Amino acid sequence: MRAKGPRSELNALHETRASPHRHYFFDLDETRAETLRALTEERNGVTVQVGDCNPLIRNLAPSLKARNIRGVAFLDPYGAHMEWATLEALVDTGTMEVVINFPLAMAINRLSPAPEMFRNVGPTS
Repeated sequence: MRAKGPRSELNALHETRASPHRHYFFDLDETRAETLRALTEERNGVTVQVGDCNPLIRNLAPSLKARNIRGVAFLDPYGAHMEWATLEALVDTGTMEVVINFPLAMAINRLSPAPEMFRNVGPTS
């Protein structure tokens, strides 16, 4: 899973009205992770990890079960690489709301009985 780039994560850090105490970012791309680390190095409570977020989130989830924790998980998967067990782990915390970026093109390709009929659909020049 990934975000649209380090700037979108920075926007999330600055747009938060009630400042969270912790931010966790996971990315498969080391370069994007390093950029995000550099941009957030002066902020406390920011963790950036490289790797598949599915096992990373599942490992983190048990620590999010405390009664005084509330959070929002924004997931932006690469294609269909989100594992159901990851969502279950977040839901099982009882403390996390989950928002998933589900691009329309992915939905059409995954759910359409004939995705090839949509290949030429889009803006015309």
